[in-house]
Amino acid sequence: MLFLPEAVGGERSAASAMLLDITGRKVMELHAGANDIRHLAPGVYFIRNEATAKSAKVVIQR
Repeated sequence: MLFLPEAVGGERSAASAMLLDITGRKVMELHAGANDIRHLAPGVYFIRNEATAKSAKVVIQR
């Protein structure tokens, strides 16, 4: 599970964010709260907040 908080650093996050693979392809839409990512292959992904255009790296390991 990947938890996306509603507020980060005192700012409200976007209602949704995109999870992108290493090539920049959108693999999943994320929403505030718990997101099931068990179906994704291990690797490097990026979360892009649609409201602020900020990104963060996520590494999935099994």
